[in-house]
Amino acid sequence: LHLKGDTVRYKCNIIDIKLFSPSDYNDSLKKPDRWRVEYRNEPTTKKVTLIINEITNFDYDTKELIKLNGEAVKNPPQTYIKVFIP
Repeated sequence: LHLKGDTVRYKCNIIDIKLFSPSDYNDSLKKPDRWRVEYRNEPTTKKVTLIINEITNFDYDTKELIKLNGEAVKNPPQTYIKVFIP
């Protein structure tokens, strides 16, 4: 995981990828109350949810990463993913 415009700061273990469904935010068994309130106040249009069961510190220079096409990464991502801890 990157901090916006910075280097890699964390690594995580993704155990599942779920397609986004607004109905999930109506179900207290699927989303914690805090997340449901936040979604009601500011609906999102995200496409997927990553199910992560572990996040650990992992400092790594972004420019050392190689893309799938074999090219080196030139700049860190300029967008962000919001990580919620239940």
